[in-house]
Amino acid sequence: MATVKVLVHKCLQKIEGYIPPGTKCGCRKWISIPKAMIMVEEGDAAYVITEMRISEVDEPCRLCGGLPGFQKYCGECRASGTVKVRKLFTVQGENIYLTSAKKTPRTPTIEKAHIERSFSHKTDVDRIECYGDLGVELLGELGAQITNAKTGEIVKPGKPEPENNASKGEGERYDYGRSV
Repeated sequence: MATVKVLVHKCLQKIEGYIPPGTKCGCRKWISIPKAMIMVEEGDAAYVITEMRISEVDEPCRLCGGLPGFQKYCGECRASGTVKVRKLFTVQGENIYLTSAKKTPRTPTIEKAHIERSFSHKTDVDRIECYGDLGVELLGELGAQITNAKTGEIVKPGKPEPENNASKGEGERYDYGRSV
């Protein structure tokens, strides 16, 4: 007895999830129905949309709500209490496609133009330097030793940065934030 399989689409669609009938794509991965159902429940995948239809539906008027006292004078529904609204209805197929919900997020990049723009005004430069000073002040409050970068003199005593030691992974050069 042959097991029923579901096609997993990874291809790009113009509308996410909509694959019109007769569309040819290079997707070749087939999985079992229970595995596909688990992927859909976890949010990794969704069922493919095979057909989209637009229909007119009667809905209660958004202004008068179909209430007799207000409906009589409503210009939106012309005293009927309902308005025709066009709605999109979709038909889902048995195949699935991988959603973008659980993909690895990309970090925004800083472009050259962003950097140039940030230093174009005196107020922006002052703001950036103020944030740097606040960071140094916070480190001092947490117990770090604060030194003047130009002269090397100790501005605020505290726990100094350990010396560079590659074998222990300590110091400014070798400690990359690994857990202890």
